[in-house]
Amino acid sequence: MNKNSFSKWITLSINTIVFLVVQYILGCATFSFQHHPIFILFFASEMYILTRYLNFLIDTLSKKSLAYTIFIVTFLLLLCLFLFIGILPISTHLQKV
Repeated sequence: MNKNSFSKWITLSINTIVFLVVQYILGCATFSFQHHPIFILFFASEMYILTRYLNFLIDTLSKKSLAYTIFIVTFLLLLCLFLFIGILPISTHLQKV
């Protein structure tokens, strides 16, 4: 494994972790605001980040099949986050503290 390949996998790992964290937080916000007009913004942000991550994988990896496989595995990990951690509710009402 040469230095360039190692650097590529480190970048891929970091971007995957960031993708999972951001998608999880956006998913919680989307679920919490599902009956609010801001839901559209959260949903659009989720779709934008999904496509950016998939494009990053395709550009970084030499094989498209490997990129799609990693994308599917990452998406399954995201589903596991929601299954095992659950949805963190975000209040849709302003409250005095």
